Amino acid sequence: KYIETKQTAGELGALLLESSLIKKLQPLLNRQLRYASKMTVLLKTTDKNGYFTLEKKQIEEIPKDEIENIVGVYKSQKQLQRYLFDLAYQHMLCPKLLKLEKSKAYCFNFRLKKCNGACKQEELPIKYNLRFTEAFYKHKVRQWQFEKPIIIKEVGDQEEIFVIDKWCFLGSYKNENELKEGLNQQYSFDFDTYKILKRYISNPNNHTRINMVDGFPEVN
Repeated sequence: KYIETKQTAGELGALLLESSLIKKLQPLLNRQLRYASKMTVLLKTTDKNGYFTLEKKQIEEIPKDEIENIVGVYKSQKQLQRYLFDLAYQHMLCPKLLKLEKSKAYCFNFRLKKCNGACKQEELPIKYNLRFTEAFYKHKVRQWQFEKPIIIKEVGDQEEIFVIDKWCFLGSYKNENELKEGLNQQYSFDFDTYKILKRYISNPNNHTRINMVDGFPEVN
C-alpha cells in the first residue's frame, strides 16, 4: 500500500488533472466525472419551416467544428428524455420539434395548451425560436470568445502552462521553452473539462493569466 502524489502549480491544474485521472482510472465512488465510452449530444438544427429543432448523436468524441452547436451533453438516454420533457413543459416547446413524438397531428402538449401550435406551423418561427434559445441557454456550450488559441499560466511552487482552443485542452507544459517545441495532441472536447475552463475564464480575477498564442502550430 502506498500513496502517490502529483504536484500542480495551482487550482486549475489540479482540477484538470483530477478530471483526467478519474476518467483514466475509473474509481468506484467518483461517478460524476467517470468516463462513458459514448455520450449523447444534442445539436441545434433548423427544419425546413425555420423552426429550431434537435439532432441527437451518440458519439465518443465531438468534432471541433460542431462544438458551438451543442445544446446539451448527457451520459444516459433516461437523463436526456426527462430533461427534454421538462423543458418542453416549462418553456412551451413542441415535443414533436424536440423529437419526443412522431405523430402527424398536433403534439400532445398542444391539447394541454402547453404548445402554441409550432408542430403545425401555427406559431411564428421567430417567437418559437426565442423560447428555444432561452430554454437551452443554461446548458448550451458557450461560444469560444477568442480569435486564437490561448495559454493560461499558473505559478505556484512551480510553473505550469495550459494551451486551450475552442474549449479543448491541448496540453500542459512546464515552461515556455517546452511550449515552443509544439503540440502533438489532437482536439478532443470533454464536457467536464469545458465546465472547468468556462468557470475559470469567466472569473475576472483570472484574466491577467490568459494570453493569446502567436505563431501557434496547426493541430488536427
